[in-house]
Formats: sequence, C-alpha cells, structure tokens
Amino acid sequence: MITRKFILAVILIGLLFAGVNVRIRAQEVRNVNVTATVVDTIPPSVPVLISPPNGSTVSTFRPTFVWQESTDAQGIAKYQLYIDGFLYQDNLQVTTFTPPADLSPGTHTWKIVAFDTSGNQSESETWVFTIEVAGVALVTETITQIQETIAQTFAQAPILKTFLQFLPLIALITPAIVTTIAALTSSAPLLSWLLEIIGRLLQTLGLIPKRKARGIVYDTKTGNPVAFATVNIINLKTNVTEVVVSDQRGVYYSVRLPDGQYRIDVAHSEYIFPTKLPRPRLSAIEDFYKGETFEVTESNREVFFIIPLDPKKVEEKQKGSRSIIFTRLLRRINRATNALFIPMAILSLVVTFLFPTILNAIISLLYVSQIILRAVLARTRPVLTMIAKDRQGNPMPNVIMRVAQTKDNSLRAIVITGPTGTATLNISFGDYSLTVNKEGFIAVNPDQTTDIVYYAHRTRKDELMITMVSTQEFLGN
Repeated sequence: MITRKFILAVILIGLLFAGVNVRIRAQEVRNVNVTATVVDTIPPSVPVLISPPNGSTVSTFRPTFVWQESTDAQGIAKYQLYIDGFLYQDNLQVTTFTPPADLSPGTHTWKIVAFDTSGNQSESETWVFTIEVAGVALVTETITQIQETIAQTFAQAPILKTFLQFLPLIALITPAIVTTIAALTSSAPLLSWLLEIIGRLLQTLGLIPKRKARGIVYDTKTGNPVAFATVNIINLKTNVTEVVVSDQRGVYYSVRLPDGQYRIDVAHSEYIFPTKLPRPRLSAIEDFYKGETFEVTESNREVFFIIPLDPKKVEEKQKGSRSIIFTRLLRRINRATNALFIPMAILSLVVTFLFPTILNAIISLLYVSQIILRAVLARTRPVLTMIAKDRQGNPMPNVIMRVAQTKDNSLRAIVITGPTGTATLNISFGDYSLTVNKEGFIAVNPDQTTDIVYYAHRTRKDELMITMVSTQEFLGN
C-alpha cells in the first residue's frame, strides 16, 4: 500500500515539474523577436524635361537645361545629364545645369537619368534641340568639315603632317642656319663655329640681343652690299680671332673689342680682299679698309669699318665654281625665308589650330611676338627718311649711311640707299650725326664743307636731303 502511494506521488511530482518547464519554455518562445529586410526595387518617378523644349532652336552655345524633380520614397541621390547619347555631367543635385563650355552648333539630343539612394534609376524622354547662332553656325560647320578632311588626309600621309608641323620652325631658324653654314665654309676654328651657331640661333629666337654693327662689306664694282662674307677680326697680341658673317645687307656684327691692336681679314668665294683700288682722297682707314693694322682705345671703340671687295674675274670664279654656286644658293634661300616670314607666321597659326600641341604653340608665339615687336616699333618710333641725290637731282643708290647719336657718338643704325636713293629708318627723336660713304663721291653740306652731316630729328616723319658730288668735282671746286 505504501509502495503504491509512493510511486503515485513520484509520478505526480514529475508531471508537476514537467508542466512548469513546458510553461517556461513556452514563455521563452513567446519572447523571441523576428526581423526581416525588404529590398527597395521601386525606381524614382520619371524626370520630366522642361527646357530646352523638344524640337526647339536656341541662339546660345551654352543653353540651360531644366527638368522637373523626381520623387522617391527613399530620396533622390543624383541626376545624370546625357547630351548626344554620352554622359555629359554626373552627380547633379539640382534640376538645372548650364554647360561650362560651348556646345558645337547644330542638332543635339539630351535626356536626364534620376537615381534613388538604392541605385534604382528612371530615364526621361530624349529631346532634340538645335543651336544656331547667326553667322557663326555656317563658319563653324565649315571649319569642322575642313578639320575632318585634313585629319583624314594626314591620317593617310603622316609624313606630310610632320613636315607641315615643322615647316614654320624651319623657316624661322633658316636665316641663322644659312648664315652659320656660310661661316662653316671658311677656315675658322671649330670653337668659333660652335659659338657662331649658338649665338645666331639665340638671336633669331630673340633670347639674346643682337651684337652691335661693326662694319659693312660691299662690291667695288656695283656698290651693292656683299652677303655671307666671312670677317675675321684678329687680335694681334693674343692671336684670338673672332669670326662673324655679314648679313643680307652686308653688315657684320661683333662684340665690344677690348683695347689692343687688330687686323681684319675678309674671305668670300666670289670676291678678293683687299681691294686693289687705291684709297680715295679724304678717306680715313676705316672708310676704305684694306687690311691695315688698327688700334682700339676708349676714344675709338665704336669705330665702324667700310670694307670694299673686288669681284673675282671669270677664270678665278671658275676655279671655285662649286663654292660660288653653294654661296649663291644660300643667298637665295636666305632671301626666300625673309620674304616668306609673314606667310610662315600665318601657316604656323593654322598648324597650331589644326594640331594644338605645345611645340606648335611655342612656334606660333615666337612668330606673333616678332610681328608685334615690329608693329610696335613701326607705330611708336618716328621715321627718318634719307634721300641721296647728285647735284642734277638724280638718285644715288648704294650710299652707305652710318647714323650715330651726337651726345656720345654711339652707332644707332646702318642703312644703304636703294635704287631710288632712299633709305628709311625707324629711330627715336634726338640729335644725330650721319657719316655718308660712297666710293668716288662725297656728301656736301650747303656751305660746301664735307664734315659730318648733323641732323635734329624732331617730328614723326622727317626727310633729310643729302647731296653727293664726285671727289674730282669737289676738289676741282
């Protein structure tokens, strides 16, 4: 009996605990929180385009694009503007946009794409508009067609493109190269050659100033200046030789010579130095230089030499025919490049427009700077015109005139009269002295003296008449 009651009690107690445990676990189960993430797949509302209207024509290269704001439950992240099917601007946060650069004239398409924060997007309609600015559209379209045609042509002939790009640079430095080649044909030392090359190129590019004019070389038979004559200025004490070359006007430039004794030697394939002609009466050594030794001091440091050269005879020219042909070729190339300066400047600008590279831009800048400098000098500096005639009023060509400033006797310019006996010079106002030289002739003042001609340059356009008489006539008087 006791045993049965005990077993029953144990069973009842077990069931009691089992019920409690079930209630506890059930309670634990009822307290569990369940969470879930819902993915946003709903795109924002479609943006509505406003301006420029579909099919419209605008008269500006930078039209303002306007559209209606899109809506989205999660918010709009950005807008994208497409022009002509390509992404033009990203990350727009407002509903209006003006391009920072000009659009090309003609017909364009545009649309807007809106993005929400989940990356969903909606795309507007695609509208068409036309940019048409009076007078500009046709020109721009023509230029574009020309560029495309040229680009296609050069794509088939890359060598032609390279040649066209470097042609303006070649034309710019050709005068310096030609003059240097003329110097290299002489027997000058290698160091002199190198210095001449570097100096000429730097002067041509305007990076260093030109040296001062120290003399002129001319033909005793015609009176014409002699270009590409190699002038050797020899210091007799140190035996150091400076080699320079006369330019197209026959003028040669040199550095400031230190004190000492010097001698000048001149070489040219078509001429002989020194001249065999006797020195004209009343002429100083520097006015008819024949290779004499001279001394440079502080008082005559700016002395200017006029060097006559005798043309070689026919048989002497034949011996050096190759050299003569080469020299004449150089002279013609130099004249051609000087005459083609403006066309080459225009070509340089065109090349830079078609092929906008740094090198082309630098070349164009060099041309433009030289043109501006010439224009400024022509407009701002007064003009002095010197006219040389004989007593009968006939023009006197090939008259060499040295223009020096009176106050310090510094040489300001060298000019040679042309076929009409006229020489024009851009020079600032001031008092000047003119030394006039022509073989067999003398410049006379109204008082019949042969002193230096003094002139006060005061107006923007002055004319100075110079009367020339033969030496024989002057001495006869």
